[in-house]
Amino acid sequence: MSLLHDIQASVVKEDESLASVLLKLRLLNSHLESEPLATWIRQELEGYGADEVPPYRTVGVTYKGTFSSPVSRMKNAPIPPALINKFAGERFTHYKMKDSVSAIAMLAQTDGARVDGSNLILLLQGKVYADYRCNDVFGTVSPTDFVGILDVVRSKILDFTIAIEKEHPDIREVDLGRKAPESNGGLTANANRIVRQTIYANNVTNVISFEADLRRTLDDRVRRSGSGEGERERIMDWIKSAGVQEVVKQIIQKTPDSLLRLLSTLGQ
Repeated sequence: MSLLHDIQASVVKEDESLASVLLKLRLLNSHLESEPLATWIRQELEGYGADEVPPYRTVGVTYKGTFSSPVSRMKNAPIPPALINKFAGERFTHYKMKDSVSAIAMLAQTDGARVDGSNLILLLQGKVYADYRCNDVFGTVSPTDFVGILDVVRSKILDFTIAIEKEHPDIREVDLGRKAPESNGGLTANANRIVRQTIYANNVTNVISFEADLRRTLDDRVRRSGSGEGERERIMDWIKSAGVQEVVKQIIQKTPDSLLRLLSTLGQ
C-alpha cells in the first residue's frame, strides 16, 4: 500500500491514533515540501503554544457555582452564559484549545474537562442570584467538543490527500522505499494551494465578500477624510487590529489582486 493510501485508510479507522496519522502525513510532506502543511502538522502534534488557534479548536465552556445567603446555600447552581459574557467577556465561554491532538484525545475519553473559574468570583459578585454571595465558580467542557476537534482534523487530512491525489496521481507511488516522482505540475506550489483550500479553508468565512465590505469601508473613510496622512495611518492600524489581521492574511493568500486594488485607495 502506498503511503498516501495508508494515510487515507488510517484516518478513517477509529482505533488509529490521530498523532500516528499526522506523523505519516509529515513523512508524505517530506516529498511535497509544503511549508504551510508542515506548520499545521507541527502545531497539531505539539500544540499551538503562543500561536493563534484555528476556529475549530474553540470549545464552549458552561459554568456553575456555589452561592450562599444568611439562610441558605446553593451548590452547582448554573450561571447563564450571557452573564459571563457581559461581565467577564466571551473569552471565558469560548475556550481556545492549544493542546496537542494526543492530549485532546485523552480528554475525549473522560467525562469532560474542568476549567478553573476562580477569576470570575469577583466579577460576578452580586450579579447572578439576588441576595446570594458567590463563593466558588467552575466551568466544564463537554467531551463531545474534544471529539469534534479530532473529527475536524481527520476530515481535513482526508480532504487534503484526496485533493492532492486528484491533481498529482503519481503521488500514489510514494512509499517508504520510493521517493515522489518528478512532477511537471509544480507539486509544492499545488500542495500549498490545496492546503489553503482544505486545511485553512474554514478559518475565514466568505473571504471575497469580506474583502468587498472592507474595501467599501476603507473607501468611505478615505473619502470622508480627504485621504489625509493621519487618517491613512489610523486605517492601517485598524486593518492590523485583533481579528482583522487573520482575514487580511487570508485575502493576501487568496485574492492578491483585490487586495492591491484595496490598498491603492490609500495611496499605496
